[in-house]
Amino acid sequence: MANGRGGIRAGQGRPTKASELALIERLSPMDDVALQALQEGVNQGRYEFIKLFFEYRWSKPRQELSVDGDLLLSIPAPVIYNTAPPIANNENDIEDV
Repeated sequence: MANGRGGIRAGQGRPTKASELALIERLSPMDDVALQALQEGVNQGRYEFIKLFFEYRWSKPRQELSVDGDLLLSIPAPVIYNTAPPIANNENDIEDV
């Protein structure tokens, strides 16, 4: 390329299979430690560990996105409970006419 754009560049692209296998070999001795840490996190009820467990066990749920621009959200109305006692008759009451 005359202008220096495009083409083959050093260090770009997918890593080689050999480097991937070398990383797996380096991490393999820690399999039992990682699984033990995952088990402890799930036993403690920590959300991030439970989420990770379910994503690996049953795969991540499919997320559907709309490309037509519509945002489909259902936001429930807030529930407000009035726990204040009723106001006694005073000058702020409005009388029915």
